[in-house]
Amino acid sequence: MSSIVQETPQPSSIYHVDREHGSLRLIILLLFIGLWVIIGGILGFIVSSDGLNLLAILIGFFASYGITALIERRLKTRWRSGRYIEVTADAVRVIKRGNTESELQAGQAVTPLLWRFQIRKRARIPKGWWMYALGLEGDAAVITAYAFFSPAQSEAYALTSEFKLLEGKKKQSGKQQHPIMETTTLRAAGEERRLRAAEEFRWISGAEMPYDDFIRYVEQIKAGFPEWAPLS
Repeated sequence: MSSIVQETPQPSSIYHVDREHGSLRLIILLLFIGLWVIIGGILGFIVSSDGLNLLAILIGFFASYGITALIERRLKTRWRSGRYIEVTADAVRVIKRGNTESELQAGQAVTPLLWRFQIRKRARIPKGWWMYALGLEGDAAVITAYAFFSPAQSEAYALTSEFKLLEGKKKQSGKQQHPIMETTTLRAAGEERRLRAAEEFRWISGAEMPYDDFIRYVEQIKAGFPEWAPLS
């Protein structure tokens, strides 16, 4: 456990998080469906067909997908979630629409947790990418920021070794340990449980950052709070 102590002044920084927030996803979904219906309907009149006009449906689908992808890209930079992490000389805060969700004051006892895992199933994030997270656990609050790294970004990141690798439970349970490693294994198992609990919290309340912001955030925490150190 480390104490989050501020020794040197640092400028206040704002990190906007959760670019793909729920409202944005809903609008994009509705926009996609609306465009698909409109474009498909227009093409249905232009391209004659005796039965179901599959050509109009397919062209409408891909055209709608391309248009909404372009709109989504622009909206991500303009329509913010209203949630951000603020790092000042005396505190780290998560703020949403002007209200403080979580706060860690300088001088409080804080345990930093760092972990990562590889995306195994393709969803919103491509398969093979990595999730990196930094959690700050205090007595009354937890602040977790995370970002997704491409394989190349993960390989190039200088601090990768400081982030504990979380493996799948099936893969981990299949490992055989030598009896002489029992004490080390028990200690590692305790740390693993703690990190998995932190991962569950990240899934529910974590703050997602762009890759570049996450790199700067980790660097600022390390520089601004010199007692900060990874678990050992």
